[in-house]
Amino acid sequence: TAAAPAFAPAAPVERVAVVTPETAPVAALQVIPCLRVASIAVSVSFYTIVLGFVTYGRQGPDQASLFRGPPGRPSSLSPATPGVHVQLRVPVAHTHVHPQMLWLLVSDVDAFFDDAAHKLEVAVAPSHGYFPAHTFGEARIVTRPQTMPWGTRECRIVDPDGHTWVITQVQR
Repeated sequence: TAAAPAFAPAAPVERVAVVTPETAPVAALQVIPCLRVASIAVSVSFYTIVLGFVTYGRQGPDQASLFRGPPGRPSSLSPATPGVHVQLRVPVAHTHVHPQMLWLLVSDVDAFFDDAAHKLEVAVAPSHGYFPAHTFGEARIVTRPQTMPWGTRECRIVDPDGHTWVITQVQR
């Protein structure tokens, strides 16, 4: 004969969620990615010159806070300012930069692409026939804007550390 189990399953308990001011759900406001980069100076130059971000807050040799929003800069910036925020950090010793992929939703992917491609070309062009004003490592345009089967229009740009930005626009 089989032995009886050593435990008896508990009877199901019906749980009813009661929402009160003390237990109301917390609103998620935004995600701020933190990208590991080899050089704050090179990355900040790329993000501000080519991608149109601005720096804000306290910057240092191992960290930077970047923002890009609608045209016209707000009078003050904080992580709560609506728009796109990115944190850049130099990794601690003996760790590597692992390239990430991020999607940036814009109102006009073709205009964004034209602007970024022009700025990248000008920034890395030889100055006075010698060295370029900026060197951006692995930074490059990967694809021109194209309409995707799922209904978005996208291009891809890689930053100096190999992070891929998928610049995307929802087609209407």
